[in-house]
Amino acid sequence: MKVRKLSAILLAGALMATPAVTTAAMAESSQTDSTDSTQNIVDESGNLIIEGTTVTGVTEKGKTAKDIIIPDGVTHIDVSFENCTNLENVYIPDDTVFPRDVFRNCKKLKNINVSENNTDFYSVDGVLFYKTYPKMVQYPSGRTDETYSIPDGIEHIGTSAFCCDNLKSIIIPDSVIGFGDKNGQYAFECPNLTDIYYTGTEEQWNRIAGVHNDKNEFDCGIPETATIHYNYIEYTDETTGVKVSSDGGVVEDGAKLSVKVVSDKTDSTKATYEITLTENDKEIQPDGEVTVKIPVPEAMKGKTVYVYRIEDDGTYTDMNAIVEDGYAVFKTDHFSEYVLTTEKQVEEPADSSDSETSSDTETSSDSETSSDTETSSDSETSTDSNSSNSGTTTPDTGVAGLSLTLGIVALAGAAVVISRKKR
Repeated sequence: MKVRKLSAILLAGALMATPAVTTAAMAESSQTDSTDSTQNIVDESGNLIIEGTTVTGVTEKGKTAKDIIIPDGVTHIDVSFENCTNLENVYIPDDTVFPRDVFRNCKKLKNINVSENNTDFYSVDGVLFYKTYPKMVQYPSGRTDETYSIPDGIEHIGTSAFCCDNLKSIIIPDSVIGFGDKNGQYAFECPNLTDIYYTGTEEQWNRIAGVHNDKNEFDCGIPETATIHYNYIEYTDETTGVKVSSDGGVVEDGAKLSVKVVSDKTDSTKATYEITLTENDKEIQPDGEVTVKIPVPEAMKGKTVYVYRIEDDGTYTDMNAIVEDGYAVFKTDHFSEYVLTTEKQVEEPADSSDSETSSDTETSSDSETSSDTETSSDSETSTDSNSSNSGTTTPDTGVAGLSLTLGIVALAGAAVVISRKKR
């Protein structure tokens, strides 16, 4: 009886204690989740959502995210996203600051967008810059463009600002006065760079880029195999977006670019541009080849496009244009009217009377040729037919005919003789 009472007391005590233990454990777990600044989650769309005010780490699952969403209130990012191998887009809110190489080697990163209210950074077309100093911070490594033009006015290119495999050419303004940092860390890590177009002189370039080192590279990290083009000039027509560029000396200093659209805007298969260079209000021609870039209209994007130059005599010259980064690009040493079209063959302009005369002449010529051909063919066919019949069905009236007649007479005589004997 005493044993039963003791058991009942112990059981009651255990039941009373259980809720208290459970509540304490839940409180401890909740406290751990709310204070762990490395916690971040990936939503159903694959976005990495940062929580808290400071980010000190990225989870393994977070490293698979394609987009990073940094909400307002996150003030510091003290971690590199270098191992986020699938990262494509980043949005940075108003008050967030982070290390300079936080997105280094994100091989699929295409855009870094920043809130207009951020006091430290801004972005232009997805490329990151400092707002407090004219310095370029990061060109997204995952872009497929083959050329990039650094905005005029930028003075410094940051360490590892360019870490990309697709870029083949970069346009650098003479406002740039330095690359990388003093510790020998390069601004450029682009192994496929073939051309650098620099708007300054060769002397200026050597002063900011340094000389070649024992690794066959410029001090700024540009491969020795890349060609440096000095005194590079680029003109842009603000209305049409047409660009004309050349090395120094090809276009006169002080020249101005003028572009007029002379085609019907309702025609989605063709656009015609009158491109001219002027100096002191007089048209001039370049002293050598220049590169022309015409923006491909929205209606032509995704299609094969061609560029033709309309010559003075009305004929068309194929400019063998290629499409790069949304532009139809070609080289020329003479300005005129240019047709951008999706049609492979463009009809040459001609006077209607000339066209009719030409048509009549061609019709007459074709008719005569056809008649002559048919007559000749009929004659040959008749000759061949007669020759063939002569050799196979028509009897010979010569010696062979006489022999046949004599044979028939002889047989008739023999028949008469045999008939008489029987009688």
